[in-house]
Amino acid sequence: MVQNKITISIKAGENEGVTLTNYNVVRNFKTINSFNAEKNATTIDQVSGTNTKEFSIILFLQDVTSHKIYAAAKSSL
Repeated sequence: MVQNKITISIKAGENEGVTLTNYNVVRNFKTINSFNAEKNATTIDQVSGTNTKEFSIILFLQDVTSHKIYAAAKSSL
C-alpha cells in the first residue's frame, strides 16, 4: 500500500521552514508466499487516521530466486 503524496513542513534544524513533498510512499508492505491461479484474497491494514482516497495498492509477481518481476499493477482504493 502506498500513500500517493505526503507533504511535511520541517520545523527545526538547518532545513527549518522547508516543505518536502514525497510521492508513492510505501506505508504497508506484505509478502504473499503462494497463490492460486483461480482466485486469491488477502487483507492489508490501513494506516490509522488517513483517508483511503490518499492511497493506492501496488501488486507485483516476482520470482523468489532471480527477483525478476513478471507482472505489476496499480489501483486506487
